[in-house]
Amino acid sequence: MKTVTRFLFFPAVALFLGLSVSAITGCGGGQSSRVQTSMPTSSGTATPSPSSPTPSSPTGSTSSTSTYDPYVQGVAVNPVTHNAYFAINTYAGTSGIYTGEVLVLDGTTNIVTARIPVGNYADAIVVNPSTNTIYVGNYNDKTVSIINGATNAVIATLAIPINPYAMAINATTNFIYVLNGFSSTMDVINGATNTLSESVDLGVYPQSAAVDETTNTIYLAGMNNATTGDLFETPALYAVNGATFSVSSAVPTGASGNQDFAVVVNEVTDKVYALPSRTGETFVMDGASNAVTGLITTGVQPTSLAVDPATNLVYIADYSNGTVLVLDGGSNTVTTSIQTPSAHLGFVAVDPSSNVIYAANYNSAASVTVINGSSNSIITTVPLQ
Repeated sequence: MKTVTRFLFFPAVALFLGLSVSAITGCGGGQSSRVQTSMPTSSGTATPSPSSPTPSSPTGSTSSTSTYDPYVQGVAVNPVTHNAYFAINTYAGTSGIYTGEVLVLDGTTNIVTARIPVGNYADAIVVNPSTNTIYVGNYNDKTVSIINGATNAVIATLAIPINPYAMAINATTNFIYVLNGFSSTMDVINGATNTLSESVDLGVYPQSAAVDETTNTIYLAGMNNATTGDLFETPALYAVNGATFSVSSAVPTGASGNQDFAVVVNEVTDKVYALPSRTGETFVMDGASNAVTGLITTGVQPTSLAVDPATNLVYIADYSNGTVLVLDGGSNTVTTSIQTPSAHLGFVAVDPSSNVIYAANYNSAASVTVINGSSNSIITTVPLQ
């Protein structure tokens, strides 16, 4: 099960615009649910949003030579190697210029073992555990960096026609799906050759994606009207056939203006979970019938979610108070709230093989809180500097 979620986040006005992060990958491994900490523009670059953790200089101006603390933009987990990967950006103080890196955290020791330079504004990240390959979308470069997980080396940089906005992966077919910023197209990468296979016009703007490998279905959430470019169309979950790329169903998930900005799939139960923005709720859909089976209150400002298919638990990060909520997929009830040291959370991912949850903060000083899924207790918090 693969998932990527991404969003534009303006907490000052409580406005969420659904976009990529986070996710579940191969064998139920965790990919990033993500908060977009800077605003992509139609000119093809990312610039700091009002909520971006890139503080102004002491004088209130932004110097072209200033640098800021790195911040997390995506998380992915390989459940085979137990490595967690964090897409990190450092804003250089110049509009559109970011130093993108991938930090590798050894899940057995909770030690950062590598820093891998990637492109300008590392914007989405997914892992194929079967091939031990990591794919990183670089928004401003219009590229995808492909990393060998055994050597931590970038083995290829693939040009993408439009800025990569969000990503999802099917480890079974070895296809990577790239959603593009300000576009209705989805690029398909062949993981066997690491080449661009095709570009598909979806007819609408997808904001986030998740893949059910069992049914070869791609779920797209928070979609907008590509004809009018209206960012406030009524949100919906769309089921896309992974073989033909035809849209088989559209299920509305909320009122106009309340977009979906995160989606994950539990392949074992065939349940799809989405976060409609501005509602504080989690939307549950049955993947077999496309019927709505639940709308559950889950926090104040839930921003990302991840699912552990082994335990049938869904983990939801709440931006407003730095908590991780635990949702029982069987009863559709919140059973636990885990308070992290962070004031705000942006991302959550799961390693189902070790029953470990990674909750990355949304603060300027990047860090991740590691949680024991059996006891719901915090193991440690690791700086990602």
